[in-house]
Amino acid sequence: MAVITAPKLPSLKVGSRSCKGKSYFYLQTYTHHYDPKTKNSIRDSQKTVGKIVGGQKFGLIQWHDEFLDQYPDLRKLRSYKTAQGIEFKPLEDEPADKVGNLPKVEKKLAGAYWACSEALAQTGISDALHRIFGEYHRDLKLASIVMYMLIKRDGAVLHHYTPFSKIHYLPWLRELSDGQLGHLLSHVTHERLQQFFQALISGYYKNHQALYKYDAPKRLILALDSTSISTYSKALPEAEWGHNKDDDCLKQFNYLMLCDELTGMPLYGKLYKGNVVDVSTVKNLISDLELIFKDAEVKPELIFTTDRGYESSDNLQMFLRNGHDFIIRSKIDSAWVKDIVESVRDQFDDDNLHDEFTKQFMVTTTVEYKYDPFPVNGKNKQNSASAKLYAHVYFDESVYNRRHDSLRFNVNSARERFNAEVRKLVKTKTNSPENLTKINIGVTQHFIDTYCKFDSDGFAIIDNDKVKQRLKYAGVMVILSNVADTAKLAYLAYSRRMSVERNFQNFKASLRFNREHVGLHNSLQGRFLCEFIASAIYVLFQTRLAEYEKSDAAKKDKLIITDMSLPRIIDELDTIMLTCYHNGGYFDEISGKYRTIYEALQIPLPQTVLEGIKDENLTDEDEDYEEEDPEMIVRGEEL
Repeated sequence: MAVITAPKLPSLKVGSRSCKGKSYFYLQTYTHHYDPKTKNSIRDSQKTVGKIVGGQKFGLIQWHDEFLDQYPDLRKLRSYKTAQGIEFKPLEDEPADKVGNLPKVEKKLAGAYWACSEALAQTGISDALHRIFGEYHRDLKLASIVMYMLIKRDGAVLHHYTPFSKIHYLPWLRELSDGQLGHLLSHVTHERLQQFFQALISGYYKNHQALYKYDAPKRLILALDSTSISTYSKALPEAEWGHNKDDDCLKQFNYLMLCDELTGMPLYGKLYKGNVVDVSTVKNLISDLELIFKDAEVKPELIFTTDRGYESSDNLQMFLRNGHDFIIRSKIDSAWVKDIVESVRDQFDDDNLHDEFTKQFMVTTTVEYKYDPFPVNGKNKQNSASAKLYAHVYFDESVYNRRHDSLRFNVNSARERFNAEVRKLVKTKTNSPENLTKINIGVTQHFIDTYCKFDSDGFAIIDNDKVKQRLKYAGVMVILSNVADTAKLAYLAYSRRMSVERNFQNFKASLRFNREHVGLHNSLQGRFLCEFIASAIYVLFQTRLAEYEKSDAAKKDKLIITDMSLPRIIDELDTIMLTCYHNGGYFDEISGKYRTIYEALQIPLPQTVLEGIKDENLTDEDEDYEEEDPEMIVRGEEL
C-alpha cells in the first residue's frame, strides 16, 4: 500500500439535516473567534464544501469542485468520514466502479429548452426574472416551469412537472416536488409582480433594436383587452360569477393584457376578480402603469387601443385627465355618438369616401369633448376643460346587406307561417280579433310581433320602417381618438389591436390555459406570471416565423414552415438530445430541418458545450427545499 500524506485541511464540522425520514450529512468549513466576555468560542461563518455519500454519518466524502481546486491533493485520494475523523486512501486501492466521484452521464431532451432559453434572454425576460426573483435561484425555477408550459402544453396541470423534469434539461437541474412548486409560486406576490413588469419593460426597450431591428419608438401603441379564465376551485377569493367569455357554467377570474401593437409582445398583465366588468379596469390600470413607468429609463408616450368593452364617459375622461392618447371603438348607444353618425349618414354613398382596401366608406369629423380635469368624489362633474376628438365613422355596405338579407329572410319566413294560420281561420270565417291573437308560431313569433303590422283580415305585412330602424346602425362602426387624425390611420391601429386577441387565443387554445387547476390563493399570482411569460415567448416565436415565411431565405429552404404549426415545431426541437455530465453537457449534431427551424426562430445554434449550475451553488440554505415539516431538524458537530 502506498504511503499516504494527509493534506492539511481547515477546521471542518459535520452538519446534518433530516426530512421525512431521510437524513443528509455534509461537511462545512467555519471561522470563529474567542469572546472574552462570555469566555466562549463564537462561530462567525460556515460554508458547505462536501457531502457524505449514501445518507449516512460515516462514509465516502464527495468534495465540491471549488474545495478541490483549493486543495488539489484531495483529487489523488479517496476521503472517508469515520468515527476517528477523516481517513484517506489512494485511488488505486479500490476498483473504479466503486468510486463515488465519477461523473454521471445521461441523455436528456434539450432542443426546445435551448430555443426557449435564448428567447427569454433576447426579450430581457430572464434578466427581469433574475433581478426580482434571483434569490435561491427562483428565477431559474420559474423559467423551468415556463419551459414546461411551452413544451408540455398542459401547463395548467403542474402535477406532471416532476416526471417531465426527469427527461428534459431545464434551467433548474434538480427535481421539484408538488410541495416545492407551490412553495415557489407563493413567493410571487403582487408587489413583486409589479416589480417584474417594471424590469421587463425596461429590458424590452434596452433590447428593442436588437430584437426588432429598429429603434425603440417614442410612441408606444398598447393593445388592451381581457379574457375570463374559468376555475373549479371554491377557495380562490378572485373567483366570482361574471360574464364568462367561454360560456362555461363556472366561476371565473379575469386576465388583462397589454401588448405592443407593433410586435405583439405582451408587456403587462393583471389578474382581477371575475365579476369586474372591462369598463371598470382602466382607472387601476393607469395607476399601475404610472408606478411601472415612474423610474423607467425611457418613458414613451402611451397610446391605448381598445374595443367597445372599454368605452365609457369615465374612461374617456380618465385618459384625457392623465394625458394618455387613445384609439377606442365606441358603442353606438350614447346620444352624442348617435348624433355624430346621423350628421355624416348622407355621405355613406359618396364614392369619393370609399376605401378600396377595406371596402368601407370612411368619414371623419371632429367634436369638442368636455371633461373634468380635477374630479371630486361625491360632486357632479365640472366639465371645465375640453379636448378635440376625432370621430371616425365607417360604413361597411356588405355587412349591412348581409344583415338586411338575414333579417328579411327570417321575417318573411315567419310571415308565411303566420299567414298560413290566418288563412285557415279566414276559410272557416273564424278570423275574429280574439282568435287572431291566439296564433303563435313558436320562436319565430318574435319576428311577427317586432317587425310586422296587420291588414283588416289579420294577415301580417312587413313594416319597412321597423326593419329600417332595426338596421339603422348595421355595418356602422365609430372609432374615437384624440391622436389619430385620419380614418385610415385609426382603422389600421384598431385592426392591429387584434394582436392581443390572438394572444388570448394562444393563451387558451394552444397553451391550454383556459382552466386554472389551482386551489390556493398564494399560488395564483405565481402561476399567472409563468403563464404570462409562456404566452410572450409563444407570441415571439409566432412573429418570427411569420417574418421568416416572407423572407428570401424561406424560398430557398426545402422545409416549408407554413406546413408546420408552432406546437409541431416545438415538438420537433424537443427531440434534440443533450448528453449531460457533471456541471455541463454537449448537444447532438444540429443539421437539416432543425438548423432551418432555429434560423427561422432567430435562435443561434446550440453550443457544443453547455455549462450548467455547479452543485456548490445549490446550497443547503435554499429555503425552497426546506419544506414545512416539524420533523426537520438541523444538527452539527465539529471534527
